[in-house]
Amino acid sequence: MGTLTNQPERKQMHTRDQVPDRLQYYMRIAKENQVSLSDVLKVKELLELERRNNLYVANGDIHDEQLAGFGKLFEKFIDTFEYAFGVSEFGQNSLEKIAETLGYTEE
Repeated sequence: MGTLTNQPERKQMHTRDQVPDRLQYYMRIAKENQVSLSDVLKVKELLELERRNNLYVANGDIHDEQLAGFGKLFEKFIDTFEYAFGVSEFGQNSLEKIAETLGYTEE
């Protein structure tokens, strides 16, 4: 699986050239199983829907992992921020302490 900083290039699929071979393949399956070509194509369509659903699930898992990674980065940022400015929680008092630490004064 690629990462945010090391994403491999996606390979484009060109299926137009495969149509004649696939049609022959599906016709052979229909003949061998003594079913109509439309039945074979319907099964192919159902298998494609199942494959697409599996891809959505896998993609969701990848997004969950990436969001968890962002969450860890945010936690590190907050910990560093709190350490640097000596605050333990965000709020008005914290913002005042940060402004004071930075030498900011209201005029």
